[in-house]
Amino acid sequence: MAAPVRLGVLGAGAIAKYGLFAPVSRVGGIDIVAVGARDAARAAEYARENGIPRGATYQALLDDPDIEAVYVALPNSLHCEWTVKALEAGKAVLCEKPCASNEGEARIMAEAAKRTGGILVEAVHWLYHPQTPRMKQILDAGALGALREIKFNFLVPGKYFTPDDIRFSTVLAGGATMDLGYYAVSFLRYVGGEPEITSATATEFRPGIDGAMVAEMRFPGGCVGHMDLSLNYGADDFVISAEIVGERGRMILENPVHPSRGGGIELEIDGVRTVEAPHKRATYDWQSLGFAANVRDGAPILTPAEEGIANMRVIDDVYRAAGMKPRGT
Repeated sequence: MAAPVRLGVLGAGAIAKYGLFAPVSRVGGIDIVAVGARDAARAAEYARENGIPRGATYQALLDDPDIEAVYVALPNSLHCEWTVKALEAGKAVLCEKPCASNEGEARIMAEAAKRTGGILVEAVHWLYHPQTPRMKQILDAGALGALREIKFNFLVPGKYFTPDDIRFSTVLAGGATMDLGYYAVSFLRYVGGEPEITSATATEFRPGIDGAMVAEMRFPGGCVGHMDLSLNYGADDFVISAEIVGERGRMILENPVHPSRGGGIELEIDGVRTVEAPHKRATYDWQSLGFAANVRDGAPILTPAEEGIANMRVIDDVYRAAGMKPRGT
């Protein structure tokens, strides 16, 4: 059995707890040996709280020869800088989504991976779940016929956020499209291909920050797409759903972001309804196993840097269509 990947975490925030610590405790393959924060004392405190052997500053973590891989769990605006530094330090990188502030930064990161020969994986966890390729298999087999419309809704009640949440920070490259929209864009591209944004309307939480976004798009072949996002949804419960409409029927997915918590794949074809139950292992578990295989076995990367470039291109286009600047520009 291969030795676990010795990994350090850049960022002492909440995402690492459920995006990495919990999955690794369930599936193994990775030893979390250190955490980095801007302040060494904060890093040491976070390490103690979470049972991690040691804390360090960002740069000290990258300088540690015992660490072979890094999970970049920093605010969006810091992803590019510290991913490039990690790659240049010889570390494999799992970078939290969104991979960067904009397409230009995503290209810089991809170029750094190519230049160093390093591993750069984007943490778009929903793509790792078995339901995702199963969904694509059904579509590719023509079960729905020619696709006509793809919809993705991600609406989060505002009660879950405070005004100082990093999602609402211009400096940290926040916004609903950067957060929830990354899932939407990833899904829409996965199903429909590369879209052209035809319209977008933002509801600004504060100047320059979209608290909500609605966008329309068109895919090759004429299929249209729609995404509806909100960080200030007025109801009590989340809405995370997708619908794919074809000439023969439709596919409905409740919570495609976390299929293990959702309703599986519901099909209505030629008047007949069927449901495939989802695999109950969490997306983050599959992602952790995938990253360990990338590092240890040289397994193909499911979510490479090029996907980040494509996702950020669409997100930048959505902001421009809404009359807003892409993040970090």
